[in-house]
Amino acid sequence: MTERQADNSAAGSDGGLFILLLLALFATGLAVMELFSATFLHIGRIPSALLDSGVLIGLLLWPVWYLIVLSHRPNPRDVAHLRRQRQVLLFLKILATIFVVNTTLMLFEPQLWDGTNRQLSNLIDASLVTLVCAPILRVLLTRDNLQRQPDSLPDLLGTPMGIYVLLLFMVFGADLLQENLMALVLPGSLYLSWQIVDAIITTILVAPALWFLVALPLRRRMFNEQSRIRAIHDQLIDAVVTLDADGRVQSFNPAAERIFAYPAAAVVGRSVNLLLGPNEPQFENLAGSAVEPGNDQGHPFRELSGIRQDGSELVMEVSLSRIQQYGRTEFLLVMRDISSRKEAARALRESENRFREIFEQSEDAIVFFKPGSCSIIDVNNTTTHLFGYNKEELFAEGLDLLTGAADLARLKLTISGAGRGTATSLDTFAGQRKDGEEFVVSTRCKIMTLQGIDLVYCTFRDVTERIQMEKEAREIQAKLIQANKMTSLGLLVSGVAHEINNPNNFILANSGVLARSWDDARKILREYAAENGDFLLGGIAFSELDRHSPELFAGILDGATRINEIVNNLKGFARQERQIAGARFNLNQVATAAVTILHHQLVKFTEYFHLDLAEDLPLVRGSGQQIAQVVINLLMNACQALPGRSHGIWLTTLYDAGAGQVLVTVRDEGCGITPEQGRQIMDPFFTTKLDSGGTGLGLSICQSILREHQGVLEFSSLPGQGTTFTARLPAAEPAKESAPCPQ
Repeated sequence: MTERQADNSAAGSDGGLFILLLLALFATGLAVMELFSATFLHIGRIPSALLDSGVLIGLLLWPVWYLIVLSHRPNPRDVAHLRRQRQVLLFLKILATIFVVNTTLMLFEPQLWDGTNRQLSNLIDASLVTLVCAPILRVLLTRDNLQRQPDSLPDLLGTPMGIYVLLLFMVFGADLLQENLMALVLPGSLYLSWQIVDAIITTILVAPALWFLVALPLRRRMFNEQSRIRAIHDQLIDAVVTLDADGRVQSFNPAAERIFAYPAAAVVGRSVNLLLGPNEPQFENLAGSAVEPGNDQGHPFRELSGIRQDGSELVMEVSLSRIQQYGRTEFLLVMRDISSRKEAARALRESENRFREIFEQSEDAIVFFKPGSCSIIDVNNTTTHLFGYNKEELFAEGLDLLTGAADLARLKLTISGAGRGTATSLDTFAGQRKDGEEFVVSTRCKIMTLQGIDLVYCTFRDVTERIQMEKEAREIQAKLIQANKMTSLGLLVSGVAHEINNPNNFILANSGVLARSWDDARKILREYAAENGDFLLGGIAFSELDRHSPELFAGILDGATRINEIVNNLKGFARQERQIAGARFNLNQVATAAVTILHHQLVKFTEYFHLDLAEDLPLVRGSGQQIAQVVINLLMNACQALPGRSHGIWLTTLYDAGAGQVLVTVRDEGCGITPEQGRQIMDPFFTTKLDSGGTGLGLSICQSILREHQGVLEFSSLPGQGTTFTARLPAAEPAKESAPCPQ
């Protein structure tokens, strides 16, 4: 309702109230004057005025209180105590107005007209009081409008008893008015014989009032209620069907026509079973479950299937009520089409089931965390299998079970850092199973919304195998790099050896010629010295040069020979040997070649190098070049472990007849290896000499080479007491006379 409509309705209701107040005032005032007019003649003017006003107010107390307070329909925006105060204040204002006006007129009445005619005087008094009070009451009602907004007089009176009292009040007032008018118009003898005329006049006087004040408002209200009910009936989205006691349709609203696709004319008068599914209870069975209106249990709903006109089924939510009216039983059937809701619920269940199946069957462990707290909300079966804990344990203990203290802070930071649209990840951390086993895990987290709730969605994946494969790939890559380096070194060595061999061959060839020529010239020079005495050659006395010249020529020849041996060893070390299965080599020769190559380094790092080669070692199958690489790596490690040149290195070859193995041992007096280092020393890329250029690949490559030869690399060490590395290789054949293997 708009504000303007509300004002119009309020004005109309105040008009009806205003008329009722005036009628009550006129009738009551006329009745008081009829009853007490004789008394007023025997008392003074002021007492009679006060008595008349007091009796009038006393008789009007209840009608005015009922009309102003009891029948008031409050405005919901009003505060309760303020509303009651305004009602009482208006009630008092109306009574005060009537009291003052009536008292004033009673005081001045003898001066205004002749009071010899009692009936005329009473009519004038009641009319004047009513006319004078009318504008004042109108102002009070308009200014103090309480927004009752009743629709009609029956709303104002509230109950049938109120209407009954009003009718009696109107008959009383009309008859009283008629009696006074007849007494004024007709002579007394004629008046007393006109009872029929009296009844007719009373009826004529009451009829318009009854029509305008009761019949017309009731008729208007009836039409309004019918229109309202019809509008509600037509606008409901639920199907509303009324049935007689036999289940025949009496009414069929538009919503029912839309839901069942039947026109109302095709259904009215037919059994409601027409609308029910074939597998549902028929009306006769449903009628027993109907509830009575006003039942405290309410109207229970039940689900039934229905049939549309085209034969398609729908799911309905049905409420059936029994109505008793004038001894006749009727039923009210309210039906709501919930097919879409049921279908949506079914689709939602299927979606949830699919999600749960995907969730549970995922190869990754999935964990839902509460944002900001890292407390676990849900996990899938993969999580319990991966970490070994059941769901109850994970819910109770939370994130602390998934990893150790070292990685817990990083994992919490990754989970708490997840945002909407931005994912966080932790490539690797140490996961921890219930049995204490550690494994490598990667995780990825992001915030997602499920059923309106924000959750941190995290996946955990066991990447231990992947990390191991990456590690092996790095080892293979390192070997390839080393092989490439060795190939490059071989090419370089071949070129350098060729360049060195040419001048070195000149030295070898010419040094022999010079030695023989010097022997021939020395004979002549000796004879000359015998005759002429000693002399200088190149600043050196001939006698000194003659004595040391054999050593000088021998040194030149020996040096050139050594250069030739070194070059040949380098060429042999760098040469590619692709087939090692059938090849055999002597380990002593390999050890000697390695020492020759590293002679300069050995002299640089130690003054005490010991080479102890066993005699009659059996041959070894495989690549001598690769085993030489092992020996060179072990010797270089020994050199780098020495704290000073005063500490020694021992290179020894042995034969273990019991095991059928040929051994090469490198022992040093270096700094030794700690137990922690010993557990990782064979791992690729582990080195204690990173600052000095160590790559951590030497021992790993040595171990790989020995494995290819069915051998093994062993070591023993104590911190500060040196280290011993032993390479064991299977002998190709037993030795003829093998040296004992020291224990």
